[in-house]
Amino acid sequence: MKNLGIIFLSLGFVTAGCSGGGGVSANRPSEIFGAFDTAMASVGSNLVSSIGTSSMMMRGPQLIKSSTINDLCDENGQPLDGSSMMNESDERYPARVFLCKIGLNSGSPDTIQGSYATLSDISCLLETEGIEYDGQQRTITVNVVDSGCFEDTSEMPEEFEITVTASSPAAFNSNFANGVELSIPVFGTFKMAFNVTSANGFEFMAYEDQSSISPNKDGAYVGKF
Repeated sequence: MKNLGIIFLSLGFVTAGCSGGGGVSANRPSEIFGAFDTAMASVGSNLVSSIGTSSMMMRGPQLIKSSTINDLCDENGQPLDGSSMMNESDERYPARVFLCKIGLNSGSPDTIQGSYATLSDISCLLETEGIEYDGQQRTITVNVVDSGCFEDTSEMPEEFEITVTASSPAAFNSNFANGVELSIPVFGTFKMAFNVTSANGFEFMAYEDQSSISPNKDGAYVGKF
């Protein structure tokens, strides 16, 4: 499954209360992904809290009232109507799809947060061993269970090798301050690049090729906040 994700956030009207990019470092990929998670969760939370008054969520005289996004979306980021899937002809459907894709983390490319979940976990794992941005290729062995980076390690090996090359600026795209290229036998190959553009601005691009694990499974992601 090929995935192309493009995220550009300029949503001040729904991100009130969300801390910006302050303190985020391009040297630590997991901080960039974590900041995106915070922004996405803030957007979703604000959209859910506005449901009681939003005309986009109405169906005739009935309003949908809920305090959690899990009541509105299934685990794959699809809109629910009570306990059933919402019909695509429902007038609430377009707005609800937007809410589910933005606010829910499915752990897979079905949602925005899920699209880079694997990249975020791998970045965390890599940082437990330290990242040296010197352009030199290294092969390191990482302990998955002890890292605390993965929510579920039941189907993963206890440890595995990562071949990593980190560069500054990114060797494969000099428009980014830092870049990381990874090869992981149990996951595939990855490229990630990061910028911190201002006190409250950051961006990333990433490419993953997991076709060695699952046929035609690759994707490209670009995010800017």
